[in-house]
Amino acid sequence: MIRSWAIWLILISSGLLFSYCGTAKKSTETSNTYTAESEASVMRKVKNQRLGFDRFNAKAKVKYQDEENRFSFIVNLRMKKDAFVWLNASFLGFEVARVLIRPDSIFALNRYEKTYVQGSLSDMDKSYKIPVEFDQLQELILGNPIILQKKKPNSFKFVDGAYEIDQDLPLYRIAHWINPQFYKPTKIKVEDKRSGYQVEAELADFKGLEKSSHFSYFRHYIIKNHNTHFANIQLNFTDIDTSEEKKIPFEIPAHYTRID
Repeated sequence: MIRSWAIWLILISSGLLFSYCGTAKKSTETSNTYTAESEASVMRKVKNQRLGFDRFNAKAKVKYQDEENRFSFIVNLRMKKDAFVWLNASFLGFEVARVLIRPDSIFALNRYEKTYVQGSLSDMDKSYKIPVEFDQLQELILGNPIILQKKKPNSFKFVDGAYEIDQDLPLYRIAHWINPQFYKPTKIKVEDKRSGYQVEAELADFKGLEKSSHFSYFRHYIIKNHNTHFANIQLNFTDIDTSEEKKIPFEIPAHYTRID
């Protein structure tokens, strides 16, 4: 229970990793109207289209399914740039989990089991073999790509109406599929070389967000281990606000048991 619980909380927090399912067709319908550009031009436009907010608050409906479980819950998410990511998850109006992530630490409460996790992001890496960095969490929540601009892609090509950018890094391999209309990722695939975990995700339902544009309100995640299906997660964002700084209440009850 605790392993799958921890994994989906991390995934909800980070927006980590993406797949190419039915709605991805939306990004290829106009593929014939675009002419392939140079790698330098695409990389520059991708960088210019990234979203950046000092504050980000949202609500999301999440559907989770694995071989044994299927359930839906509501997540409230609050983020302050370079400071924290906070969320709580509720089921039938009752809070079941709460998470606080800072650049150097992570705290998570499991209300159902009355347990908690406390440690650093590097601890998460050691326990779950998921290399997570705080700045990447911020980027992925906003639907920004995590392309390393200073590292030349191992592969860059225009295929089926999208720019496919593949980077092979020491700990993981990551590939983005970039829409040629608004230069945002509609698909991302990440493979952790140590654990064998693969997360694929689809970003869709792009809409304007205040003065910015092209925020992905829909995310679909497929989690695998050594190519064996592990779980599905669907996430729909609503009630987004980027101006108000909201409180992030977090307290570990004395009777909760710490899980290492």
